[in-house]
Amino acid sequence: MKIIIINFFVFSVLLLTGQLFSQSGEDLFKSKCSACHTVGKGKLVGPDLAGVKSRKDEQWLIKFITSSQTVINSGDEYAKKKFEEFNKVIMPDPGISETEIKSILAYIETQGGTPTTQTVSTFRPLSESNSGNIESGRKLFSGEQRFTHGGTSCISCHNVPDVTYFGGGRLAVDLTNVYSRLGEAALVNIIQTQPFPVMKQAFVNNPLTESEVYDLASYLKDVDEKQKFALHANPTINFLYSGIAGLAVLLVVFTGFWHKRRKGSVNNKIYKRQEDFLNKNSN
Repeated sequence: MKIIIINFFVFSVLLLTGQLFSQSGEDLFKSKCSACHTVGKGKLVGPDLAGVKSRKDEQWLIKFITSSQTVINSGDEYAKKKFEEFNKVIMPDPGISETEIKSILAYIETQGGTPTTQTVSTFRPLSESNSGNIESGRKLFSGEQRFTHGGTSCISCHNVPDVTYFGGGRLAVDLTNVYSRLGEAALVNIIQTQPFPVMKQAFVNNPLTESEVYDLASYLKDVDEKQKFALHANPTINFLYSGIAGLAVLLVVFTGFWHKRRKGSVNNKIYKRQEDFLNKNSN
């Protein structure tokens, strides 16, 4: 009986302290970090984390991992620099304890290696995409074509210039220039792994296929490049042509009014009106 009571007490303590069935540092890293980071294999959405504890002390890392935006908004120069370096992509708060963060950091240390700035990519280059990939991506984005596993269309939360006449959703960021901001590897990886909470929830039971990821990335690259082309068009020439066209329209309108007024002189109209009056009274 005493053994049962002791076991129950130990079980309760472990449960309350979060030690029972806790994930290992490796499991936590894979579930919370690997969508955006590697250890010694290059950068993805965020930096390579090999040797991260040699760059910043553990307490700073715990604070940053707990809430990166809090540290950035506090004015921390290193945090601000990294935020800028990685295109201001907001790192979601992972919602884990300090103990779990320490476990992740310990796992990273055991992996060794040295950080590299090389960008990791597991997909064929988007430069190899064709009009079919781009059109398929457009239809998937807009919802004209359903995802294979039934996920929510991108237009529900995001917008790009040519998606529909009324535009897309405003729940999440505008994706017009996402290819320029993130780069190819990060863009593909975000679409593939959905590291952000709302995005992850939308696709948790509806994973995208490899071809769908590629087609969406191809479409967003095409949107970005078309937008840049439009912005780099000569604005002076466009303004001049618009002015000439507007002037031509105004001339046509005014000419029509003037022609109508010149059908008869004012004096002729007065004379005609008086003549009609005299004829009426003489009768």
